[in-house]
Amino acid sequence: MEQFRQVSWFVVEGEDADALGAQFGDFFAVGIEVVAPISAERIAREQYGEIFSANQSDTSFVRFYLPVSIAETEVEQYFVDLFGAERVAQSLQVELYEMPDFEQQWRDSVVDIPLGNITIVPPWRATASVEQVRIVLEPKMAFGTGDHATTQLAASLLAELDLVGKRVLDVGTGSGILAMFAARNQAKFVLATEIDRQAVLEARENVVANDLADVVQVIHASAVPQEERFDVIIANITLPILTELLPQMIGLAPVIVISGIMMQEQEQIERLVQGLGLVIDKLVIDGEWLALQIG
Repeated sequence: MEQFRQVSWFVVEGEDADALGAQFGDFFAVGIEVVAPISAERIAREQYGEIFSANQSDTSFVRFYLPVSIAETEVEQYFVDLFGAERVAQSLQVELYEMPDFEQQWRDSVVDIPLGNITIVPPWRATASVEQVRIVLEPKMAFGTGDHATTQLAASLLAELDLVGKRVLDVGTGSGILAMFAARNQAKFVLATEIDRQAVLEARENVVANDLADVVQVIHASAVPQEERFDVIIANITLPILTELLPQMIGLAPVIVISGIMMQEQEQIERLVQGLGLVIDKLVIDGEWLALQIG
């Protein structure tokens, strides 16, 4: 980890912490952190030892960080010239500070995401020996990483289907996660469509990263492909888009899994499904979201 000198200067009554911060910054040419009164006595006791008198229990302090190339004696001399040795002994603290590895902290905070009978893991925790039950996905956004309720609901319905050797169409694939989920559950072929061209590129990258390019094909499309027939269609999309695309799915597959529907839209989706002559076989709910299996 990279090291710096952490310099803390506690301000006494009558001093302007902001003005002092600006003054220190002019000399050291660094960013300054001015901390408002937050019980400096407690901070001194827990972090720096007993270096304050009892009447300094509510004071501000100025803190900044310097390269270790600037000697501690140089820092001390600067403050002695300004405030005198007695005051420096009371109010100055200089110590080594190790900058946290924020990238590693972020990586440690990323958790594996259960998705049906699959586990989604970041690349740095991928294990080749269990790749058949894992999807490796670089966490880039909240939606599309597998933890959203709509994805979870769709996967729960798909996990109950026998996808072995089946042909699957994923309409509105996004990051490609449900398409890869179907492939991991041994679908023979998955065609994934997406209207967003950038999402198409990212989904293709994800498919390749999971060694599924021989099963999953990602294409740019704004409509449901009509040239092929499938065993299962997945559509994790919003109701307005589904209203337009669901009629295009009629006759293409005997089973359609729909997600992305909010609870207050339940009556609308039921009317849409029934109006197309389809039957709701299953309905699952997670909070404010619901998903359907229809046929």
